[in-house]
Amino acid sequence: NDSSNDIIQVTSSSDYGANWNTPIDLSDIGQNATTPCFANGSTEKNVYAAWVRSNGTNDIVQFSSSLNFAQNWISPQDLSATGQNASNPHMITNFIGDHVYSIWTRSNGINNIIQFSRSSDFGQTFSNPVDLSDVGQSAATPQIATNINENCVCAIWTRSNGTNDIIQFKHSPDYGANWNSTLDLSETGENARNPRIITNGSSIYAIWARQESGNYRAQFRKSTDSGDTFSDVIDLSPSGFDVKNSRIVTSNDAKYIYVSWYTFDGMFTDVHVVISNDSGDVFSGAHGLNKYGENCQDTDITTDNIGKNTYVVWTRSNGYYDIVQIGKSSDYGATWTPYGMDLSLTDESAKNPRVATNQSGKEVYVSWARSDGTKDVIQEVHSTDYGVTFSVPKVVSN
Repeated sequence: NDSSNDIIQVTSSSDYGANWNTPIDLSDIGQNATTPCFANGSTEKNVYAAWVRSNGTNDIVQFSSSLNFAQNWISPQDLSATGQNASNPHMITNFIGDHVYSIWTRSNGINNIIQFSRSSDFGQTFSNPVDLSDVGQSAATPQIATNINENCVCAIWTRSNGTNDIIQFKHSPDYGANWNSTLDLSETGENARNPRIITNGSSIYAIWARQESGNYRAQFRKSTDSGDTFSDVIDLSPSGFDVKNSRIVTSNDAKYIYVSWYTFDGMFTDVHVVISNDSGDVFSGAHGLNKYGENCQDTDITTDNIGKNTYVVWTRSNGYYDIVQIGKSSDYGATWTPYGMDLSLTDESAKNPRVATNQSGKEVYVSWARSDGTKDVIQEVHSTDYGVTFSVPKVVSN
């Protein structure tokens, strides 16, 4: 916040998190901006950002890019059309970073529709938005994924069928130029929410949470034929527990699949993870990662290229404040640290942690928002020894 409006900012480090550059404003001043998302190519030279910003009348999805390691950014450009509100942007890029795909929700004046736009020139220009979800009912929470060769583009979202919210899927085999018919992934009869999707090419992996007897249960389906057909639904979480914030990551070959969430057992919320070591044919039972007895939330997960080193972060109450914690496995999910390690300091509350690792899993980076007693600041810690030790939290926002 610049004391008048909320501004999207970015900062970067070129020495493994030891030092951070002065934050750069990406969104223009004068109106509020929210919900930023970022993507980058494999070399991290090409970095892309999307967010929502008001133009004084409507909320518009905007985009900016840097082609020199986040040092300089182009002026924001509108991706969604003016005249109606847009929200929930999500964005990805391919291995090189030349193809950029963006998805969001936009009102057509009656319902919220999922829209898509693409760039094939490093984000310099974008195609006109196309509707992915059908008109007549509202859709929400879109997510998008692509493979290393970038030709396969997959989209997933939640859409009402007039009675319940259903998870839907759409696939493009040609860089987002054309899209196949929409498929329902979740069963009708109950509401579903929080879809996520990953692809490594012809294989596609999707998760969501679907209501069952008043609670939401994590579910999974996969396709091995580029989305033409999907496996039967697999229940990932135990019945009788309410799942929130489910996330999925895989090794590059998708042999190892990890899904995390936090769940309410009637007394407390706890962090769980399940693992498949056979590309999603069978999943383990849920592993609890936190010490029982206080509430946890805000989970995030990452793994290395081969799926050996996997890290999960969350916030957990210490009875007074919410503390960012991390749990890890260094043996393909066979065993996990018994309790979370505290990353944020314990005298103020932290929230919204995010975790990332490099190809080998040796370097681990965690960021979050935390109160300094007056305002919320962005903090970061990093590890260079596979998450055994972490640096002291550092404020990276101005």
